Amino acid sequence: MTIQEKRVARLAAAGHSNKTIAANLTLSVKTIEYHLQQVYTKLGITSRRQLMTGQHDGEGLSTVGAS
Repeated sequence: MTIQEKRVARLAAAGHSNKTIAANLTLSVKTIEYHLQQVYTKLGITSRRQLMTGQHDGEGLSTVGAS
């Protein structure tokens, strides 16, 4: 997972909206959506809820939170 994907995933897992994440990281909402899709694919999940609750295979949220 890239550093940017980890940043986006950490903020999404904390419950922030795509719009808030985009503003925080100075990116477009479309870019946030792209990064989240990449994260979902890499973690084998299909939803933000699974990201938030840690219901996934692969790297854990502790790894996602590490920068």
